Amino acid sequence: MNSMFAPSLYEVPTDTPLGLDLEKFLANECNVEDIEEDDSQVKLMKNLMKDNKVMLTIMNKRANNLKIVQRWWNKANLDSTINTLSSRRDTSLVVDFFNYTFVKDPSKHLSKITMENAAALLAHLYSLINSKYESYIIIGLKALKGIFDQVTLLLSEN
Repeated sequence: MNSMFAPSLYEVPTDTPLGLDLEKFLANECNVEDIEEDDSQVKLMKNLMKDNKVMLTIMNKRANNLKIVQRWWNKANLDSTINTLSSRRDTSLVVDFFNYTFVKDPSKHLSKITMENAAALLAHLYSLINSKYESYIIIGLKALKGIFDQVTLLLSEN
């Protein structure tokens, strides 16, 4: 026993689980072929697959919209970026954009902001901060802090 650790009141074996008879636990193995499919299981699987297709469609649309916004942003066309965000009216797109640009890598992106663009971005941040989702609020507040820091820097230069 190592002298660094105080003696334990209970000795716990680390190689076997406590109070579990592995033979009884593993005795009831079942094969997939043994399970009889009834109508309710088939209906459930079909509904799950249908919902999966819907979710996949939504995520593809979201990714495509984000690519459009990022294309404008990477071309340094902030007015078109903001107009695209406004025209889509999709809060998930806004949160993805702010998370990518101002939260995950702020040093590279914050320098593109001007006083005029900051005001337009604040309107989008307002929708995130007033969201019912905690993750949206956190991303909105982090992006807001970064934008305020950039505006403060711009004001101190002038």
